[in-house]
Amino acid sequence: HAQANYFLRVISALWSFGCAKYDVNLPNPTQRIKALGGLHVIKPRDRLLPDALHPKWWEAVAALRDKEASAFLSFIALTGCRRSEALGLEANNIDWHARTVTFPDTKNGMTHRIPLGNRLFCCLYDHCYGRTGRVFRLNGRGIWASTAEVSERIGFKWTAHDLRRTFVTVAQRTLRDLATVKKLV
Repeated sequence: HAQANYFLRVISALWSFGCAKYDVNLPNPTQRIKALGGLHVIKPRDRLLPDALHPKWWEAVAALRDKEASAFLSFIALTGCRRSEALGLEANNIDWHARTVTFPDTKNGMTHRIPLGNRLFCCLYDHCYGRTGRVFRLNGRGIWASTAEVSERIGFKWTAHDLRRTFVTVAQRTLRDLATVKKLV
């Protein structure tokens, strides 16, 4: 349904652009579809990892046979970054002396730098200190398999993006400062 809505928005934009460019005043055909209720209502996802499952989740992630996936999932849980940001991270984006990680290619196009707390610093250091190239060398199939394995162990189905929402929720509860939380993600 989301793809149908997106397609309708694209057609509407193309129609409006064509009318403006060629100075034509014709009604946009997508307006009729919208007026007849042809758009689908898409409920935003709001799932997060329940607090009671956090200890089991960390145990299951640590027990993964795929240590690359274990480090990847831990990194997302501890930073709240997007899956694509973690997968695109290069080893030279980590400043070991300043204890920061820089995401040069974020969804909003801005460079984003965050501090590395002790747990995250140790996790990254053990995982990739001295490595060149990508920090996490995984593909979608490996991430899916590891996520499924952890889901089975803890009895709760989740996605990598649920970790981002969980991070934001825990950070808001802990810091009680929305401005700081927004800067972290």
